[in-house]
Amino acid sequence: MVFFKRRKDEVEAVDDDFMEIIRIERVVNELMKRKTCHSRHGLRDTESDSVLPPSSTSGGPPMMAIELDQPTTTLAASNSAQSLHNNSPDLDATLFYRMSCRFLDPYLEAIYQEYCLLHWYARARNVVCLLILLHVVFFLVYWMKDEPNIGKNKMNGKDLFAPNYSNPHEYLQWAYLLLALPYLSWVDESSPLRRRWKMTLTFILLFFMTGIQIWFAYMSQEATTRFDDAMRSAQTEEGCNSTAYLNMDFPLMSLNLYSALVSVGSVFVVLVGATLGVIFHLDFPHVVSLLVLSIVSLTCVLYAYALTPQAVLLTGVIFPGILLCITCYYSDRAARRAFLAKLHVEKENADLQDKLDAAEAMLMNDPACDAETEAVNGTLKSKHLQVVAIPFADLQFLQIIGRGASGEVIKARYLGTMVVCKRMRREQITVSSIEHFREEIELVSCLRHPNIVQFIGASWDNCSNVCMVLEYMEQGDMHNVLHSALGRAFVWSDPLLKMAVDAVQGMLYLHSQEPPVIHRDLKSVNLLCSATFGCKVSDFGLSRRYKKDLDALTTVVGTPFWLAPEVIRNERYGIGADVYSFGIVLTELETRQTPYHEINETGLKVMMRVARDGLRPSLPNTCLPQRRKLIEDCLRDRPSERPNFVEVLLRLQGEVREEIEADAERFAQDRRALLRQKAMFEHARRNGGYELV
Repeated sequence: MVFFKRRKDEVEAVDDDFMEIIRIERVVNELMKRKTCHSRHGLRDTESDSVLPPSSTSGGPPMMAIELDQPTTTLAASNSAQSLHNNSPDLDATLFYRMSCRFLDPYLEAIYQEYCLLHWYARARNVVCLLILLHVVFFLVYWMKDEPNIGKNKMNGKDLFAPNYSNPHEYLQWAYLLLALPYLSWVDESSPLRRRWKMTLTFILLFFMTGIQIWFAYMSQEATTRFDDAMRSAQTEEGCNSTAYLNMDFPLMSLNLYSALVSVGSVFVVLVGATLGVIFHLDFPHVVSLLVLSIVSLTCVLYAYALTPQAVLLTGVIFPGILLCITCYYSDRAARRAFLAKLHVEKENADLQDKLDAAEAMLMNDPACDAETEAVNGTLKSKHLQVVAIPFADLQFLQIIGRGASGEVIKARYLGTMVVCKRMRREQITVSSIEHFREEIELVSCLRHPNIVQFIGASWDNCSNVCMVLEYMEQGDMHNVLHSALGRAFVWSDPLLKMAVDAVQGMLYLHSQEPPVIHRDLKSVNLLCSATFGCKVSDFGLSRRYKKDLDALTTVVGTPFWLAPEVIRNERYGIGADVYSFGIVLTELETRQTPYHEINETGLKVMMRVARDGLRPSLPNTCLPQRRKLIEDCLRDRPSERPNFVEVLLRLQGEVREEIEADAERFAQDRRALLRQKAMFEHARRNGGYELV
């Protein structure tokens, strides 16, 4: 999508590119028309359709392009893209040349080649680097091995390839570097090797295969010559029966065997080179040319060195080569179909995204009428709110990072600092919701603690823009952290215990207020994590101050699985409800799972079982005793039996921490003992002390 949007931005500045994009849009529209027709004969000629007004074709000044068709819907775009993915012979006949798989439209072919350059050029360079590295490693291993002793008792296959780099033939295997090194080093956009990168890769692979073939053949001839010289020298030694010596059966003296060895190696190189061509996403003509030229070079090399290649060529190159060509043919055509589908979908999506961006920008800064502004100012008019008010013009909205039923969370910048704005939805704004918003601001603005999300201010100008500005937490909420790949690797020693202690300290601060503040919606989603996984309590939309013996909190609010039993039973509740919710959070830290994830029942049935049957989230066997006891105490049915947050904090920092540290120390000792035992066993095995059964 970035590629096509980048091209769309570029064509607005350059006239030639602008005309090219117009041509591509015309091609896409023409494809839609061809797809809906049952016969090609009823279609009008592509080249004859004009996308410019008559004045532009008669020598007048260039004008803006006109649309051929009405914009299609998103559903139609997805259907057409799916049809382009399908293997339709009738549609393919209107798009591609039958033999070469290239697009009939040269402009579309040019755009496809640029698309290939952007996506596959870097990958091709990496594979060429890997090819050179493997070649160098092979050369070093071959060069460092000892000089073979060509004697009757040491005649084996590898000794026939004697390391001797005194002949120019041996350096032909490196000839491809004359083209490969400039291809790798000259990455400037003006480089002709970059513009013609597929042709360059074809020649690099061809030179590589030809050089290896010549090297194989030369080394075989050299080894055979040295072996024959050694045989003739052995016959002249005293006591050697020349007649009997010549009649001995030496398997490796057969020239046909030498030929087979060299031919098999050369055929392997040819097939590897052609396969690399497919990996490089070369076009079908490039792969066919590479395969044909490599077979021709193989034939010439084998005949030049008097080898017998006929059977090997037929069985080792022709049949696999045909299969490789068929595979490349259909893969190249499938890649072009996918490009067409993506081009069509991205064209539709780019237009739709522009409209959505414009609409979202208008919604974020939608001017309201004077009556709305006066209504908002009248409801939010208070001395306390005027102190914390922030000019709405100082906020720069960047990205919507969350949405809810009553509002949305927007990442923004305020005076150079990253912040988060909780903004109310316009359709959800009523007099009561504005008053509730004011109460939340008045509550949060009085809270200052390292483990409470910092309140920065409030901002509004009309009903479209009523928001609360809070500090930005880099890691997001605890729920997403625990369910991420990184969170699954967390252990209690670091940072799970720290996260739990931070949450308790934040809740203890709330309960220490006068009167106490009951959160009423404590859960992992409302615990935000910093870059160092420090934890802070957030979202006080359901919170309220609790005056014991004066207030009777009986309203069922919060998230179902985190609700205390007395809340579900619609009984009177107090600060103990937050302790129960924190116990559920501890089970999330223990399991990295949503509470009651193993129960396949509706949320209402689970809540009823929690309130009546004492159902609680299950804990794994790895949960240590002190942690398990703390969780069970927090989840007691009676609020009076639950510990308060002072006791919870003392237990977390006391026996729970000591238990975690002791368990970590035992684990470290067991690991060291296991490694020590493994090292002793390995040492004894090498010295023959143990016998492996």
